[in-house]
Amino acid sequence: MENYIVRIYRRDSTDPDQINGVLESVEQEIQRPFTSFNSLKNMLATSPEALKTGAASSDNTLPPTPALAK
Repeated sequence: MENYIVRIYRRDSTDPDQINGVLESVEQEIQRPFTSFNSLKNMLATSPEALKTGAASSDNTLPPTPALAK
C-alpha cells in the first residue's frame, strides 16, 4: 500500500475544481504538482511507477521533484 501526503495550497472560490497543490509519495520520496481535483484523482489512481515518471498527470509538465528531507 502506498502512502501519500496531499498539500492543497490554493482553491478558487468561484470554481472549486481549480486548486493548486502537491501530492507527495512517502515511499517514492517524490512530489508531483496538481492543478485540479481531476489530476489529483488520476495521480492517485495510477501505479507508483507512473507517478514517479510523471505519466500519471495529464495537465502537469513539471518533472517529479524529490521530497523534502524530513
